[in-house]
Amino acid sequence: MSSDMEMKMQAQYDGWDAQMAAAAADLKAYAHNLARVGGEACCLAIEEAWGLAGFPPEIVSGVLADVAGGWSVEGAIANAEA
Repeated sequence: MSSDMEMKMQAQYDGWDAQMAAAAADLKAYAHNLARVGGEACCLAIEEAWGLAGFPPEIVSGVLADVAGGWSVEGAIANAEA
């Protein structure tokens, strides 16, 4: 395998790892802010960042959990809507 191909694959894996870590962190922040008075703005910001504004909290939490587990955002949304 060429070095260029290896670098491209590594960049793709690094991107997936970063997305999974971001989803896990946002899920934790989302759950924390759902449970506290005044946390609505943070929850809305997380929903908007992931393209989930307008979904109920159960769906948002499920999608974030799926993405943290390795799903694509699109796949996680489709799974939640199924």
